[in-house]
Amino acid sequence: MQWCDGFLWKDMDLARVMEYIRRLNLLQEAVKTLMNGVYNDPPRSCNQIYRRYKKLLGEAPQTGYYYIQPKLASYRVYCEMQGERKGATRVGRWAQSWDLQNITSSDNQTYEIELFSPEEQQLIHDLHFKTVHVVCDTTLQIEAQDHSFNPSIVKVIRQQSLSRRIKQQKFKINDGSEHTLVELAGCEKLRCSGREGYSAACGTGPEDNQLPARGNTTDPVVLASLLMKTGGNVKNAFTWTGTHYYLLLK
Repeated sequence: MQWCDGFLWKDMDLARVMEYIRRLNLLQEAVKTLMNGVYNDPPRSCNQIYRRYKKLLGEAPQTGYYYIQPKLASYRVYCEMQGERKGATRVGRWAQSWDLQNITSSDNQTYEIELFSPEEQQLIHDLHFKTVHVVCDTTLQIEAQDHSFNPSIVKVIRQQSLSRRIKQQKFKINDGSEHTLVELAGCEKLRCSGREGYSAACGTGPEDNQLPARGNTTDPVVLASLLMKTGGNVKNAFTWTGTHYYLLLK
């Protein structure tokens, strides 16, 4: 048996051809099995996609967008398929260019930043996962001084409520006392502090949305949305910078 490379006829290795055909048949069966699984038993998570693919094809799928159906609704999600957190579902924001640095405005300009939409919060609620990893490079600071009221609002979700009924909290500085600063500590907590030697509003506010005590942090939380504004008072300021803030759920 011979084959043509476009110029010359060459001898063909029949054993090699048969091996290619065998591999092609195996690949077709694997694809058929995967497609049957998609239609008859839709994957409920990125981790399930990873395990099915690895079992059938012997290698990891590509990182990227896939469809999953954790409960009744289907979602298009981004799946991490390589590295340490392979099989994790990524939810949140990335490839951003947030650059609000020390904004002190007298015209009360407002900036709204949604980090998790209602649909994404429903996806988080529907997913079955055991671990939550927050990935970010962001800086968040809200500041008030001279007893000014900073109307900026930070909405967060308690991490312990992510896999159950999602519970949100709202944090804001109602009275900044002499100097109050609320900032993101790492990626998962908010810290309240004040200038040394000055009074601060830490530990105040409504019971369910009380700022942490001075120098302390909240329990682990996830930032849901930010409403950033100064209220027209130049004694207030806010900062939000970075390129990504997202969850890896597995």
